[in-house]
Amino acid sequence: MISSLSTLSKNHGVSTSDHSLNSNRDYDTVHQMNDSHHRYTTNDFLHKQESSLRDSDFYHAKKGTPSKMEDQRHETIILKKQYNELLADKHRLEQEIERLKRFREEDRKEINDLQRQQQEMLTENGGEAAHQLYLNVVRKCEAMKEEYDNLHKRYADIVASYSATVSKLEVTQEELSCWRKRYEDLANERNAALHERNGLQQQCTAAIRQWDNALRERNEAREQLAKVQQQRDEAMKEINQAMAVRIKATKDLARLTEERNAAVQEYSLIMSERDTVHKEMERLQEELTEAQKIIKNSEGTKKATAEEVETLRREISSALQDRDRALKECNDLREKYGDYVTGREEGQRDKDWRKCEPHWDSVGRDNSRKERDGQWESSCDGIIKTHGQWLDDLDQANREIESLRRQVERLQAELLEAQQEAEVCKRRRDWAFSERDKIVLERESIRSLCDKLRKERDRAVSDLAEALRDSDDVKRQKNEASKELKELREKIEAQLEKESRMKQLNSVGNTHSRDSAIDADMQEWDTENVEVSVKFSSEDDLGLELGGGKGDSPNNCENPVFIRSIAKGS
Repeated sequence: MISSLSTLSKNHGVSTSDHSLNSNRDYDTVHQMNDSHHRYTTNDFLHKQESSLRDSDFYHAKKGTPSKMEDQRHETIILKKQYNELLADKHRLEQEIERLKRFREEDRKEINDLQRQQQEMLTENGGEAAHQLYLNVVRKCEAMKEEYDNLHKRYADIVASYSATVSKLEVTQEELSCWRKRYEDLANERNAALHERNGLQQQCTAAIRQWDNALRERNEAREQLAKVQQQRDEAMKEINQAMAVRIKATKDLARLTEERNAAVQEYSLIMSERDTVHKEMERLQEELTEAQKIIKNSEGTKKATAEEVETLRREISSALQDRDRALKECNDLREKYGDYVTGREEGQRDKDWRKCEPHWDSVGRDNSRKERDGQWESSCDGIIKTHGQWLDDLDQANREIESLRRQVERLQAELLEAQQEAEVCKRRRDWAFSERDKIVLERESIRSLCDKLRKERDRAVSDLAEALRDSDDVKRQKNEASKELKELREKIEAQLEKESRMKQLNSVGNTHSRDSAIDADMQEWDTENVEVSVKFSSEDDLGLELGGGKGDSPNNCENPVFIRSIAKGS
């Protein structure tokens, strides 16, 4: 019996430790209660907002007055204050979560201490202390079980309220934006209603004036009624005349039908002219497309002229270099020409001097000098001719340079316009790039927000799955504990029944009236004497009420132990 009780205490110690671990795991979910409780407390805010939306719809239908709009504004301010209070409650709940975490650590330490004390008591005191420890553990197990059931129910309610509150919050945000738009529309309608009220006041004064005029006209009408009755007789006479007029009207009707037919023909003619106008418009549209093509071609020619301007600029630069080279050669030729003129004069003087000299040179020497002078003169004449051609070419080059300069100025003006257009296009391109960057940033922010919401959803799903797994583990442990308790109860009942039989046999043995058959049966049984204390701390510890024993007898004699009653639900 003592071994069974020690086994029971050990099993319950293990189950209690598992139960405490599950409870600690449940405490981990308390940090989720912050947002859940915060969103759960926003129900009042949502109801008030819905009532304000209904009021705004009613005021929108009735074209509310400015005082009602002020009430709506004040109610909006109150709702904002309540939202701030909810944020404060959120921070307070976060502090509460921290405190619960500290309590969880303290409970864990206490459980470890209890396990250590249990081991010490089992090693030191034996069966009696084990029984007391078993009772304490059972009570704590029941308390922890009730606490776990309450926490589990609260967790399920909070998860349900969390999902409902999240959906309501999204709907509320959308309705809040719609409500703001309606508020602006109501403000505009209020101003329009004020203008309309002023107009209605003016119309009311005008209607009063018209009513007075109508009264005066009624009196005048009564006076005229008498005159009309007199005129009725005259009208009868005029009816006869009207019949004649009717006959004339029929003739006019026939004439009008003819005019109508003519108008229909004219309408058909106008419609045909309309078709021609449409065709003309189509032709003009085709001309417009051709003009656009011509514009595109002109743009291509413009690009070609820009390239041609670039080539002309290069040719001008090369022509300027040629001009500088030609001017340099001209200056060299002028210097050479001046040297030639001076040399010619010196040669003429030499000739005169030679005429005055005595003829002491030979005839061959005079001939060679003449040949050399002739060659020099011919070369000088060629140089003079080429110099004249160079001068003509320089004049023509100057004229071409002037024309090219004018073309360069014109092309520079076109280049300046093209640069201005390029600057405008560049600014437009920069603006387009900046707009594209803004769009990219907005897309990235939306993508990051979607990722964040997706992560929150996945985290919530994983937390829910973990909670379901924890609940399944707790149910399985509960079933195992109930099975162990049932087996233990059956063992205790069997042991008690066995002890009662042993007591009966002992009482029969004390009377010295044993029978041989009974002795034979007793020899076949495995008997064991066990002393059990039936004085528990409470009658519902084992789920049953025992009777008998030494403590239950007034003479302190040994009575058999029996079960008086079984507690309900045990």
